Amino acid sequence: MPKRINNVFKENITFSKLLEAHNKCKKNKRYKKQVIEFEMNLERNIISLGRDLISDRYKFSEYFEFTIYEPKERKIKTLNYKDRVILCWYVENFLKPYFKPNFIEDSYACLEEKGTHKAIEKTVKYLRSASKYFDSVWMLKCDIKKFFFNIDRNILFSMLSRKIKDKYFLEFSKKIIFYDKEKVGIPIGYSN
Repeated sequence: MPKRINNVFKENITFSKLLEAHNKCKKNKRYKKQVIEFEMNLERNIISLGRDLISDRYKFSEYFEFTIYEPKERKIKTLNYKDRVILCWYVENFLKPYFKPNFIEDSYACLEEKGTHKAIEKTVKYLRSASKYFDSVWMLKCDIKKFFFNIDRNILFSMLSRKIKDKYFLEFSKKIIFYDKEKVGIPIGYSN
């Protein structure tokens, strides 16, 4: 793994990779109106996304914001379907290959072959192992309140800048991170 990521952005703008992102995005959403409309002109839409990415003309739409109340109150921001395809493409081709290898083994959220059930299995394993050595074993379950909405974007971008040398990858990352004029917070709601 190179120390700094370079010359990867434009080589990943391919029809097949954008189509893979679309196929991943449409899972369990196949009959949603935006997915159907996107698929009605699938080839043209994929080619258009690729052209806009290559020419640096791609612009994200405004986020649609709503609140959910189960299991707790959360503000969710979501994009239209074509933007979600682009985010999926970005995550699969840039974030996962270059940043996931740096995660600790016990990272579970939103990762393939991990998730809640795997996290529970690992926790049970740790608790059983600890109970062999200690009379009482404790576990702390906690949550950082509004974590994503309190992330300092400048710090996040600075951290990415130290790892990414590819100017196109870095500039596209900047578009995603600084999606509005706020200095703090990144949206939650992207679902692949």
